[in-house]
Amino acid sequence: MTDMTATDLTFIDEVESLLRPIADPAYRSLTLETIMVIAVILQRNQELAFTDTVDIKLVIQDALVDFRRDLKHER
Repeated sequence: MTDMTATDLTFIDEVESLLRPIADPAYRSLTLETIMVIAVILQRNQELAFTDTVDIKLVIQDALVDFRRDLKHER
């Protein structure tokens, strides 16, 4: 996938095949948005890199925990 561009049909098909198993449209959207945010962060900060596989599900779970905690502190 590293040789593909976002407009490459093979890339688009690959992304679709990765997202297809996610049944809930809201969670699929959240997954895609999370990936896009990570991509922007990495593009803007080229000194950053992942040394291991990123578990997007875990990233989303951690973000939800932080969000709930922040909501409690606001009240």
